[in-house]
Amino acid sequence: MKFDIGADGTVTRIEFIRSEPHHLFDEQVVKAMAKWRFEKDRPCKGVKKTFIFSPSAP
Repeated sequence: MKFDIGADGTVTRIEFIRSEPHHLFDEQVVKAMAKWRFEKDRPCKGVKKTFIFSPSAP
């Protein structure tokens, strides 16, 4: 994932660098990231974050 942090602390411009299996969790990741908040007045561009989802056995 690559994204920007706005001056208001919200996540903007979410971009997938790679997603495997293709698009399987994309929607859920975007919904979760939309709720993230960072410190205000500290905008940042091109932040990268890796998510790894591992299914667990019942």
